[in-house]
Amino acid sequence: MLKSTKLDERSMQILQAVVNCYIATAEPVGSRTISRKYNLNLSPATIRNIMADLEELGYLKHPHTSAGRLPTEQGYRFYVESLNRERPQLQKPPAGIEKCYNQKFSEVSDLLRYTSKILSSNTHCIGVVLAPRIEDMLFKHINLVHLRDNLVLVVFVSRSGSVQQKVIEISESYTQDKLDQMARCLNDHFKDVPLFNIRNHLLDMMRQDKQLYDKLLQRALRLSQKVFDSPEVTKVYIDGQLNILNHPEFEDLKKMNAIFGTFEEKNQLIVILDKCLEGGGLRVLIGSENQIEQMKDCSFVTTTYNAGDSVMGMLGVIGPTRMEYSSVIPLVEYTAKMVSLMLSRM
Repeated sequence: MLKSTKLDERSMQILQAVVNCYIATAEPVGSRTISRKYNLNLSPATIRNIMADLEELGYLKHPHTSAGRLPTEQGYRFYVESLNRERPQLQKPPAGIEKCYNQKFSEVSDLLRYTSKILSSNTHCIGVVLAPRIEDMLFKHINLVHLRDNLVLVVFVSRSGSVQQKVIEISESYTQDKLDQMARCLNDHFKDVPLFNIRNHLLDMMRQDKQLYDKLLQRALRLSQKVFDSPEVTKVYIDGQLNILNHPEFEDLKKMNAIFGTFEEKNQLIVILDKCLEGGGLRVLIGSENQIEQMKDCSFVTTTYNAGDSVMGMLGVIGPTRMEYSSVIPLVEYTAKMVSLMLSRM
């Protein structure tokens, strides 16, 4: 995290210049480069002294093989906080993005999968979208479909339009007509109830005197226990993993394999994305702040998306700590607005 040391105007300008140059070139930045590129009215010697001070304060570091310097995590954090104060705006939405979001999506999953592609293709990094957690969804309706013998396909539709499917095994076989009646019972009882509350309702109703309910509802309750007894794993949509190969930071095969392993496992990734979701709004995690050892050279830029007034999930970009924060941040925020708008129409 950023130290409490307050930088003067010249130090801030030079730090921002070093970060901008390093983001653009991926090469250590020297004082002469800053002097040539930026009209700071400072000599290379003065710039070099200020850069040395910034290194001593922990904002820059000095590779042994070069006379130039590059930002530390603390330097990037200062840079990002400066951007947050200025709130960079998306000057012009990427070509075709609004047109793309004008199309109709039959399911929320299609919209979220498409969004991860939009994010990756427009940032040349990795696009990620955390789907709504099923336990936070509002119950809209449920369909029960007889498959064979004692197997039933359960199709759950949430108020936001998300569709979840699950095959369950039941102790006795029911006709399709009987399953339809049971589904109607459940739809009448649980409409617009959050799924995490349904489990509690079920337990309370099952504890009550069986004589209070007819046999059909009793059977429906037993069946629905199998549906809602365990939460589903949160889904995350990822696109553009191969974009990592285009960044010189990840030419090391060991680093690259570690990152790909994290995307393949997903569990660690979902934990971090869940934390970003809990924080709400825009979050930028730089390097080791993401707490995944294999991704200590990466940064996360994420924000939440909504359906009406309810936060549904989060989306964002994962890339090198050297990513172009000034363009990635407004793009992520703009995309979240588009997704929220789409969900409100579904």
